[in-house]
Formats: sequence, structure tokens, C-alpha cells
Amino acid sequence: MKTNLVASLSYVIFLLAAKVTSQDCPAFWVSDNGNQTSSCYLITNKIQKTFADARKFCIGMGGDLLIINSWQERDWVDGKVLTYKKSYPTNTEWWIGLVDSGMQTAQAWVDGSGFTQTFLPWYGQEPAQYNRSKKCVVTYNNTLRHENCDSNQYFICERARSIGLLCDARALWEGINGKCYNVITSALSWDAARAACEYWGADLMVIEDDATEQTLYDLIESRQSDMWIGLRAKPTVIGYAFKWEGLGNKDLDVVHASWTMDIHTTQNALGIAVSSNGTSSCVIANHTSGERNNWQMEDCGIRAFSICQKPSVIRPADKGSGIVIMDREDYVKKLKCEMSDSETYVAVTDDKTRIVENKVKKVADTQYKK
Repeated sequence: MKTNLVASLSYVIFLLAAKVTSQDCPAFWVSDNGNQTSSCYLITNKIQKTFADARKFCIGMGGDLLIINSWQERDWVDGKVLTYKKSYPTNTEWWIGLVDSGMQTAQAWVDGSGFTQTFLPWYGQEPAQYNRSKKCVVTYNNTLRHENCDSNQYFICERARSIGLLCDARALWEGINGKCYNVITSALSWDAARAACEYWGADLMVIEDDATEQTLYDLIESRQSDMWIGLRAKPTVIGYAFKWEGLGNKDLDVVHASWTMDIHTTQNALGIAVSSNGTSSCVIANHTSGERNNWQMEDCGIRAFSICQKPSVIRPADKGSGIVIMDREDYVKKLKCEMSDSETYVAVTDDKTRIVENKVKKVADTQYKK
């Protein structure tokens, strides 16, 4: 057994009490680099959602819909939105985190705080006069305007810099609902795409529930491209069966199969693999379907974008009050490397942590009796 007493105690204290801080924003998020207290922002330009779904998306990314707290923040966000509109001139409205109160006599931010910002101008005669069926608020040409909450709009997410990153943002890994994803934008065959994912200690994306199916849809919609996922029809003694390569050849749960309407069933998809003698045995997510039922059978040799997936592991930073986010394989390698340092770690025959704990308890008891 090897141990380092100080490191062990520091690790426990970190897990119990340390405040996690980070100076980086997630991949594809932006911030005001001139303001160290600036939040991180994600301004969508290809994905549209209802107000509720937009908020769910932002929360899944570790944030929430935008809350504007100062005129400086308003001006900076408006400037970014204007930049986006130059590239996407038809984009005019983005959900922010503002909704009508229950009686529709005032507005409130999604964090529960009241709307008191006088530096945010309204469109037209709002909020005194507007269609009361529209209870959610968008930013529209640098003004605020009510829209139907069930309408699909672009949206702006915000998250604090103090929130630790779940994934390596500098390598363009995106943290969504506790998993890390990376879209490979080089066109590769299915086998080459999987090899590329494995190089990064990952595998092709696995869809196991509604949440990951929604993530898949959002990823292909945001890139407007078809993408390989980790599902493939594998030969068996009686034909073919679908396996998730990223889950140790786990069988496909047909309850969470999302085939396009022209395929419709898993049995029909297997028929395509059989009729092609295994050539068209790989599954690709088709972005042109425009819906979450987007899986198609495809020739494994064609070239397409792909989605890699891996879990995240949080470990305390070596210095400072921050954290380091590592995937599981890198985490194990890092620990083995550290433990091989004989100048820092020495072999022991008993539990030094328990010994120190008893000493501290004894001193505390003595001082209390005094």
C-alpha cells in the first residue's frame, strides 16, 4: 500500500468543502474576455426550441436561460447577437430567462428574482399592452417582446464561470447531462470514426434513453450533418443483431430505437443488413429527417461526421482552488504516474490517516476538558 498523508487529507477536505472554480467556458460558449466576472454564454443560431425545452437544454449544459443583470451585460450580449444576425439575418428572436408572473401583472426571471431592470427597453407598448396568451419573453432587435411559450425560437444560455467544467473544453469536448461529447467534423468511414474516438479514450455515441436521443438530435441539428453513432448490425448464428459497440456489444433496447419513418421498425432495419450481406449494417443519424426519429441504415464505408462519447471524472487540482476534469482512462494513468514517485509516496504497513485522526481527536478531547 502506498499513501501520502497530506494528499489524502487534502483530497477528503476538497471533496467536502472546497468551492469549485474555473476560468474557462465550455466549448463553443463565449464570454466577455475583458471582464473576469463575466458569465459564459451560448447563443444558438441553428437550434430552435420551445421556452421549456430551451431552458431544459441550458440546464443540461450546466446553466439556464439568460438573466440580464446590468447594462454592461445587456450591451455585450446585444453586440454578440448583432454579430450572429449578420451571418444569419433571418434570426431575429432569442428566448431569455424572463416570463410573466402567475397573475401576468409583472415579469420574473427564471431564478425566481423579480424583474426590476429599468435599462431593458420593451418593444412597442409592452409590457402595458400585449397579447396575454404570450407569457414568455424574447430579445428582439435589442428590445424585449412577449412570445407564445410553445413557439420554437433560438435561445441564449448563461452559466457562471465558477461552475467546474465536466469535459475538456479546449479539446472541444461538450458536457451535456453528465457526459462528454465531441463531434468529429472530418468525414470518415464507420470503422475509422470509431478508431478516432478510441484514440481519445472514447467511443462512438450510445443512445440509451430519451435524454441521449435528444442530445443526438441537437448535435446533428446544430451541425446540419449526418453523423455516425455506435450502433451496428453484427452477424449471429441466426442472422444479424444490433449491438452498441461502445457498451461492450450490448444489445439494442428496441424501446429506445429511433428509426426514420421509411424504416420504422428494428426488424426492417435488420432486413437491410441481411439484404446487403452486411455492407449496410451501420447506423447513421440523418439530420434531414427534422425529427428525433433519425436513425438510418448506411453503407459502413461511406464517409460522414461522427459523435464520440466518454464519461467525465472530476479530480482535485494539484495547485490552487480549481479542479481538473479528466476522462476515466487518463485519470487512472495520471494516478499511476503520481504513485510511482518514490520521493513523494512511500510504502506503509498501517493506516496513517487513522493514526492522525486519533491524535487529532485526542488533542480535541483534551482541549475540551480544559
